[in-house]
Amino acid sequence: MWIRPGGFCRWHGPGLPALGRRRNSFPGGAASLPAGDASVDVILSVFAVIFVPDPGAAAREMSRVLAPGGRIVLSAWIPAGAMFEMTSAAAGAVRQAVGAPEPFAWHDRDALASLLEPYGFGVDVGQHRLAFCASSAQQFLDQETQNHPLAVAGLRILAQLGQAQALRARLEAILQTGNQDPASFRVTSRYVVATARRDS
Repeated sequence: MWIRPGGFCRWHGPGLPALGRRRNSFPGGAASLPAGDASVDVILSVFAVIFVPDPGAAAREMSRVLAPGGRIVLSAWIPAGAMFEMTSAAAGAVRQAVGAPEPFAWHDRDALASLLEPYGFGVDVGQHRLAFCASSAQQFLDQETQNHPLAVAGLRILAQLGQAQALRARLEAILQTGNQDPASFRVTSRYVVATARRDS
């Protein structure tokens, strides 16, 4: 999501800021934002830009559209725990199937600095936690595979290759092993909120 000057967005997640009073946002691909040069106050990515295939192109585009004094706020998962293990297994299977590159370390302050500092950004990173709950690991996996856009698309690709059922069994086993609540299902994931600011 990107926000034009004078437009505001309110976010409800821990660690992500309430940026204002009213929403004025527009969708766009990270490597080709439908905005003019220096025309955006805030770029907000909630576990989104972490999936782009070309982080360098995304960084150039965000730098292009961001106005002086603007900021980028993004969230990214920390690579640890059951949720990360599950999503890594799923993403790895899809990457292997389609020949996609390895993911960029969006959670890592040094990696972000190397990506964004050439465009004049300073980067701050803070850590947070988020719990995922359901009545069972199976129910949680059902919800994810039916509702998460990347899961739906990825499983469709793997189903065509005859790999979807084996992957699902592997993902459910990961979630069962990492379950923190014997009476139902809960896993806790850590994530970062990174803020990149540019004074001019």
